[in-house]
Amino acid sequence: MSGKRFLTAADYRDWKHTNGAALQVREAINQVAVMDAVVLTVIQAREAGVAEGDVGKSVLRQFTFGTRGGVLYTRDNVKRALRELGLLPASQSAWGANK
Repeated sequence: MSGKRFLTAADYRDWKHTNGAALQVREAINQVAVMDAVVLTVIQAREAGVAEGDVGKSVLRQFTFGTRGGVLYTRDNVKRALRELGLLPASQSAWGANK
């Protein structure tokens, strides 16, 4: 072998333990930024004439997922924000469910 030290599961657990609080803060900041983007998108959709009952599903279908400006926009984060706004049923667990 070349002498390279390979990382192990124990290394990850140690890293996670050391950085756990910072990771939680980063996730909280990320979720606030996701909520901001979702609220803006909902307002734009409503102003464009999307009905209150349809706006959650519409936003979820049209939202661009990925990373922008250091914020990670995942389907789960967007769905969480829409649920907090009362625009997506809590039981909707899969794409296209509860149409």
